[in-house]
Amino acid sequence: MAIVNRLRILVIGATGMAGSAISNEALARGHSVIGASRSRPESDRLESMAHHVLLDAREPSTIVGALKGIDVIVLAGRPTSGNEMDIVPMTHNVLQAAASLQLRVVVVGGAGALKVPGDPESRLVENDEFVPLEWKSVARASLAQLAVCYSFPDGNWVYLSPSAQFEPGQGSNAVVRGGDELLVSSSGVSRITSADLAIVACDEIDKPTGLRHVTAMSDAPA
Repeated sequence: MAIVNRLRILVIGATGMAGSAISNEALARGHSVIGASRSRPESDRLESMAHHVLLDAREPSTIVGALKGIDVIVLAGRPTSGNEMDIVPMTHNVLQAAASLQLRVVVVGGAGALKVPGDPESRLVENDEFVPLEWKSVARASLAQLAVCYSFPDGNWVYLSPSAQFEPGQGSNAVVRGGDELLVSSSGVSRITSADLAIVACDEIDKPTGLRHVTAMSDAPA
């Protein structure tokens, strides 16, 4: 996709699966990417970046200084196992800093916050079929993260949920987009690759849909 203008994008969590894929997709579109993470990236994890900054989103003081000259923020960081709820203050801190500078934020969240297909009153986190016990803590954190986003009603943000299965992989050129309800293929599969999720995230950067909560799935054979 040809971009309208070149943006400076800060990707928080740039060393993770989602963050690195989004960084590489943004670079391929001609944007400038500044990767941010709590630790230095492995040399081969990202194709290239304008530069890398150390940033701990749990500490508000480290965020504002990294936003100088930034046009868009992508929050793709995920806390370590056992610290899943750290994503709540992290998201609050980023959205608060972004609001003070009127910056757009693409929040890469989790599938647990999505609605169950055909049952709009239920969330995936409550459904054992889609979210097994070992993933409940992550799913609950995702739902809490979405609630934080909605606590900034005037903020310029969008929450992006992956499919039930989120895995490394190439772009399929067959991405199906949706709103706040889980997408499931005709064969009963709900999955998306990191590259396909990155396409959707960068589409939201280049041409925002105006939706608050979006999802997508790879509509191609696994």
